[in-house]
Amino acid sequence: MKVLWLSHVAPSSEGWQGSRQQHLARHLSQTCELHWIDWTRGWSRATSGKVDVPQLGTVHGCQVPPTLNRIARRHYPPDWSLVLSQASYRKAIKRVIDLERPNVIVWSSSHHMTGYPPFDTGVPAVYDHIDACPQWVVATFASHSDEIIVVSPNLLESVSRAKVPVHVVPNGVELKRYVALDRLEAKRSLGLEGTNVVSLIGLTCSPDLYFVDAVAKTQDIANLSLLIVGGGRNADAIRSKAIALGIRRFVAVGPVPSSDVVRFFAASDIGLYPGEDIEYYRHASPLKIVEYAAAGCQVVSSPVDMFIDGWPCVRITPPTADNFASSILECISHPRQAPDLSPLGWETLSADFYAVLKRVALGSAQTSGSRGK
Repeated sequence: MKVLWLSHVAPSSEGWQGSRQQHLARHLSQTCELHWIDWTRGWSRATSGKVDVPQLGTVHGCQVPPTLNRIARRHYPPDWSLVLSQASYRKAIKRVIDLERPNVIVWSSSHHMTGYPPFDTGVPAVYDHIDACPQWVVATFASHSDEIIVVSPNLLESVSRAKVPVHVVPNGVELKRYVALDRLEAKRSLGLEGTNVVSLIGLTCSPDLYFVDAVAKTQDIANLSLLIVGGGRNADAIRSKAIALGIRRFVAVGPVPSSDVVRFFAASDIGLYPGEDIEYYRHASPLKIVEYAAAGCQVVSSPVDMFIDGWPCVRITPPTADNFASSILECISHPRQAPDLSPLGWETLSADFYAVLKRVALGSAQTSGSRGK
């Protein structure tokens, strides 16, 4: 089966490492011929080169012009502001479809960066709905899809009007990576031995950085150290605030390959997901929380619906410094067991994902059409 995958993030971007699509690709590339659209930004002519990547498939390059919202960065972009990017993106996708003749398309919304993909291809499509975004964007993708996959149950309502089959395939974890963890050795390699390591791996967080205040409040009470892994503006802001608040045991590691990140989970006693109490975070399915649980860590998180029940090692708390500080202390004094994570192994989830793709592709072959057509 030949699959054209229009991913949420570009395969060449920093956000690709450790993403849902990367994990699924490692397994699906063994049974499917995968093709990906990779976009970069610029004003020169779009490139149409392609390259074969192990455990990923064939990556087709394209270039899209910058969008106005990348300058303003305040509001989700209206459709009109994406016209130029969308034209380039659609042209590249149609070129690949004509060249490769895929059996099925998988699309996730990169709308805010690229605009919509073409919906008139005649190729059956599966919408992998992985993130909260405006309802008009969700409705557009859903209405042109033959089946829909959502990453968490709380996204079901947003696609309920599509009148096509909907399946929940959550984010997961590569369980084999965590079988032989040595927490003491991992801490020693970072110079954090003898401390309770609180970490933020992948720097998704509230811009208030209230979790840094929480660590500062409790560092002496609980013998804490703070470990952050990731780059960008958030890394600089966290580092500056940690220094200003006098956090003495602090290690900041830049971006690391997905294959190396396991040792930082291994060094962690308590993992953080310090978002905000808004729909974007409540409806998320954060990979890092599952990874922390697989590594035997306690977790302190702002409200995320999918972890409220059945995840005893995850403490959900309002997103303030005082609440996070209190929960960190509870994690140390009363640790809890993680749930059985075997249903969330990427091998199992990839098989579920493949079953949907196969059914859609076979159904289209039998009916000689799709909703998009």
